[in-house]
Amino acid sequence: MKAERRAANWLKMGGRMLSEVCSKCGSPLFEIRGEIWCPGCNKPVMTAEERRLVLEVERAKILQRVEETLINRISQLEVEVRRAKDIQGLQSSVYTLYLLLACLESLNKIKE
Repeated sequence: MKAERRAANWLKMGGRMLSEVCSKCGSPLFEIRGEIWCPGCNKPVMTAEERRLVLEVERAKILQRVEETLINRISQLEVEVRRAKDIQGLQSSVYTLYLLLACLESLNKIKE
């Protein structure tokens, strides 16, 4: 009950509830004056700057996995294009290859 009251007070004070939860107690985390707090543990979890750095690292990991997936699919399609016997199969593979390459180009722009 104390955690709920604490969270309500933090909201009244202008705090913001985040989508993340505390790794120790599972309570939703709150951003209060540049720090991330847990109402269940009643202590700061990390500063907003630390949170920003964590989110940057997570973003980079996600973009890396997407890039790896795209490259893998492009590689598979390249083999299909080389082996295509009929024009319809070739056309479908080339179109999909074009879309994946466009996605990869967009991803690279996002990463810059």
